[in-house]
Amino acid sequence: MEASARRRVFRSIFVVLPDRSRTPQGLRRGLSRFLRDRGSAARPTLIPEEPPLLCVVLIYDAFPMLGNRHPLLQKLQQVVFESATRSERLQRIAALIREAGPYRWVGLYDVNRERAEVVNVVWDGPGAPEFPVFPITKGLTGSAIAERKIVNVGDVALDSRYLTAFGSTKSEIIVPIFSCDDQQVVGTIDIESEQSDAFSADVERTLVACADVIRPLWG
Repeated sequence: MEASARRRVFRSIFVVLPDRSRTPQGLRRGLSRFLRDRGSAARPTLIPEEPPLLCVVLIYDAFPMLGNRHPLLQKLQQVVFESATRSERLQRIAALIREAGPYRWVGLYDVNRERAEVVNVVWDGPGAPEFPVFPITKGLTGSAIAERKIVNVGDVALDSRYLTAFGSTKSEIIVPIFSCDDQQVVGTIDIESEQSDAFSADVERTLVACADVIRPLWG
């Protein structure tokens, strides 16, 4: 996907002088609650200065062309801010994405750069992944991490990078989840389908928006 597909539309720019006792993370959480309570799909990013006396707060739509009221994005945003464990929230998110397709299988992964591994956190579908942990350079996921973009394969039988998980898989898409500063891929959404060419450009756009909405769960 082209870089322009991840372009954000800034809605407001604030310069905030927070109290010294408030951390940037605390400020982000407070702004997130403020936006969530008002039904907005916007999310805040803080750019702290050193020393931490000044924060610039940029509030933007996660993916404006889908609209603030996109049903799936709304549901995911609600789950992100639920008072549950991270794994419980991610499990619910995987189920919501799978149900929205509908898709045969959805997995959410952590990227552990210290150990150079990709680790499955949760999955929703007929069975556990064949490779719950694998090297960061392997598979379609490895390409998505290295290239920092979606990998969408319409026929996995023709792609040597594919790590076989289910014999009936025809197509697979890997959507990178970026850190809050957009510098690194910190996780991925992995979706498999029994249909060839299951993931259209519209589906890609929706899944990129999903990744943007849920990335607070990756820190």
